[in-house]
Amino acid sequence: MSALRSTWVRLRNLFRTEQLDRNLEAELASHLDLHVADNLRAGMPPAEARRIALLKLGGLQQTKETYRDARGFPFLDSVLQDLRFALRTLRKSPAFTGVAILTLALGIGANTAIFSVFYGVLLRPLPYPHPEQLVHLREMNAQGGQMNFSDPNFEDIRDQSRSLMGLAEYNGYPQTVTVDQTTSRVTVSSVTRDFFRVISVQPYRGRAFLPEEQRFDAPASAVVSYSYWKQSLGSASDFSSLHVRLGRQPLSIIGVMPPGFHFPDNADIWIPREIYEHNPSRTAHNWQLLGRLADGVTIQQSRPELSSIAQRLKNQFGRDTAMTDVAIESLRSSMTGDVSLALIVLVNDSGEGDIAGHRAAMGLDCNVRDGGVSIELCFEPLCGAG
Repeated sequence: MSALRSTWVRLRNLFRTEQLDRNLEAELASHLDLHVADNLRAGMPPAEARRIALLKLGGLQQTKETYRDARGFPFLDSVLQDLRFALRTLRKSPAFTGVAILTLALGIGANTAIFSVFYGVLLRPLPYPHPEQLVHLREMNAQGGQMNFSDPNFEDIRDQSRSLMGLAEYNGYPQTVTVDQTTSRVTVSSVTRDFFRVISVQPYRGRAFLPEEQRFDAPASAVVSYSYWKQSLGSASDFSSLHVRLGRQPLSIIGVMPPGFHFPDNADIWIPREIYEHNPSRTAHNWQLLGRLADGVTIQQSRPELSSIAQRLKNQFGRDTAMTDVAIESLRSSMTGDVSLALIVLVNDSGEGDIAGHRAAMGLDCNVRDGGVSIELCFEPLCGAG
């Protein structure tokens, strides 16, 4: 309790400095007068009597500082003094104060926006289970060029790879979708049978595709996004009552994905890729590939295996395939692309510019003075400038 009481008294004293200083001045003056009177009675001259009295007290200023340190928190007291000095100085120069505040506001706002984008694009994990295992694959030709996958090459990679626990084709394009009599353009993604298993996200309502719905010429079924279900389908609980067409083709809605799921390309509708004709050409580069690494396998460990498969396919099919290697990268890297480097450069530049701008706004270059007092001396204690 004594420690808490002492802390409370010290905090309270921070806001009673003027009164306490007046009391201290009066008390020290009284002690000094008593010592001088004693010295005069001892026969000392007045000047010598005062000098000896000051020495006994240890010096007025030193005694004051020792007492001030004991009654409060020296660091906080110093900060409050710096703050009061800064405010008094700024009050004398309102134009400079306005420019400084505006510059600081703009700098802080701009940096907050930049770092919010930086976090959202590069730092925040993808909203899927174990996102570090998700990878994106592309074919590579002999010149190092990268291409989407063909159906046969995808199937061979999927069947032969052991470093991937799953692999799926997908693409997404805006298409015309009609609900009752309302027509709109919606991003529709065609996905192969393992797509939802690879990304490890299942429908929030309803179900995913059944094997009989994933065959050539099967009636088209669809899973929709949560937002599309709410906004365009009226949150219908009975999917059989919905009348939806993709172009002229009827769609049977069978499921709704969880809120926020729109992969890939902000898709709102997913349909089975298998209902469309298989393309046997190994040079028809129509599909992007989503894969999930096997447990404990890294991209670096998977790359040699994929390259070996690509070489075998090249040796087997020769000119019928342009693929000589497979490019593999994390799904996040494939989604951000060159934006990653641009954001890193932007954040670095904004940080350096922010420091310079804030110092300039605060007058820390010593070019702005008021009454002979440098504004730098006013602000540096507040900014932590060294």
